[in-house]
Amino acid sequence: MLTSAAARYPGVRWEFHDDRGDQVVAARIAAGVVTGGYAAVIGHFNSLGAQASLPLYAAAGLPVVLPLSTRPRLTDGYPNAVQWCPDDLDQVAALRLVAATHGVRQLGVRHDGTDYGRGMAELFGGEADGDGLVVCGTHHGSAAKARELRADGFAGPLYFTDDCAVDEFAELAGDAADGARVARLTGGAQSFVDSAFDALVRALDQPDIAAGVRAAKPAAGWEVVNPVPHHDVVVVGAGVVGAATAAALVQAGVSVAVCAPADDAESATRYSGGLVRAYEHDGEQRRLAIRSHHLLWRDSPHFHRTGSLVLLGPDQLAEAVAGVHELLAAGIEAKLVDADELRRDFGLDAAGAVWEPDGGYASPPVVARDLLDGVTRHDTRVLRVEPDPRGTRLVTTTGPVTAGVVVVAAGAGAPALADVGPARLKRIRYAFFDRGGRDVPTVYDQRTGMWGRPVLDGPYAGGFLAGRPVEEWDVGPGGGDHLTEDQVAYVREGLRRLWPWLGEAAYLGGRYGADLFGAAPVIGPVGDVVVAACFGGGGFKTAPAAGEQAAFAALKARPAALTG
Repeated sequence: MLTSAAARYPGVRWEFHDDRGDQVVAARIAAGVVTGGYAAVIGHFNSLGAQASLPLYAAAGLPVVLPLSTRPRLTDGYPNAVQWCPDDLDQVAALRLVAATHGVRQLGVRHDGTDYGRGMAELFGGEADGDGLVVCGTHHGSAAKARELRADGFAGPLYFTDDCAVDEFAELAGDAADGARVARLTGGAQSFVDSAFDALVRALDQPDIAAGVRAAKPAAGWEVVNPVPHHDVVVVGAGVVGAATAAALVQAGVSVAVCAPADDAESATRYSGGLVRAYEHDGEQRRLAIRSHHLLWRDSPHFHRTGSLVLLGPDQLAEAVAGVHELLAAGIEAKLVDADELRRDFGLDAAGAVWEPDGGYASPPVVARDLLDGVTRHDTRVLRVEPDPRGTRLVTTTGPVTAGVVVVAAGAGAPALADVGPARLKRIRYAFFDRGGRDVPTVYDQRTGMWGRPVLDGPYAGGFLAGRPVEEWDVGPGGGDHLTEDQVAYVREGLRRLWPWLGEAAYLGGRYGADLFGAAPVIGPVGDVVVAACFGGGGFKTAPAAGEQAAFAALKARPAALTG
């Protein structure tokens, strides 16, 4: 949660420490932090660790924001500290109220033997028996206590305190989690961490940082939820296609969450070149690209309009004429450039080209992150998908998640979760070169698959990112940020046919990834799930429309299970 929130503010230098939820370790870390020249501290999560550390921070005058420390009156006497969330007294009241609405006449209390568990049990008033029981403690200890209670024959409702509001709890508790309820901060812990970071960053330039943060403190409370998360739709895959699918579903008003596939390699989105245009030689892909232009690229703040050329061979000109007419009919400026004009204006040789002034590129990770803003994300990895009375159950590395419908948009991880037909992983390899101040558009060569685009920002600003297809199949997923000398030479050799200056241009860096290629993209219901996969290296530009289609298929798959 901390690293995710911090990533939203790359302009601030963040350093991370782990107190392991232990007050002795927390105090030791705090002793080092106060000598480190920091502007502020955000954390600790554990109230006992925060309690042990606050005197050290106060003595040093260091502002502290506690996003999730819920012990009552924890910051009393510490004007430098802000307890961002509601405290455990409100949590006790929320659990008692929900138990009463479930018909529990007497709510008994048990704890797991930890200091935290005993402290929470005291707030409830001891360990009285009841027709319902609240279990206080860590999620590990509470899960063990819950299994013990069920094994001893207790059949009444079980309630758990907020440390159990994590995905892993349901896996640890097993059958004891069925029908249980867990207290959590309203909207989930991540939302509190995110808002605490927002307030701290805004206050960093104020003379009294703690006062600035305190002034922004939200009015919030507790909610009590089922520990087995359930959503109308779960999208497996947080790359740009999965993100576009989730965003479309959110817009439709359904409950959506995103999980990752079991393979922990980074998605193809991380390594995509990010080219965007509306013209595609294949008619169906062209329709997706045109729709994507209207859904996102026309107005995206992350899009760089460099102009786009698609270079054509003689046998590709007839289809290009039809394609340009389709683009113009859709309100997208485009024209067919002949060989002489192409050579004169762009210094490129081909039988012709499709020119789109509004084509260009965007950063795929940035676009995916923006589309996922506000979407629930489970920090878990999906191992398999199974039928469930409520629709579908996802078996994950941290416990079960259920959904009315599952959308598999997992790229390389899709074949392990759904039938995508014959498909293979292919290596994708790109290199950054110094373009020497040249003003060049984004170019895709329909004849060879080679491409290039300028780099206008980021670490390689002033460079030229270019790729040449390689025949390397059945590779592993994921990628990296380095190329060998031979690999750079291979890319350069092919590209200099288009851009002779690349023969001498300085090499700045490289990257390689992998993408799933099939006979054609798969978008729609396949068995018990909806699939959006097999986009074969060019799926970024069509992702908004592909996501829209996948979302529509999900809404149509089980309409009775969905709220929107």
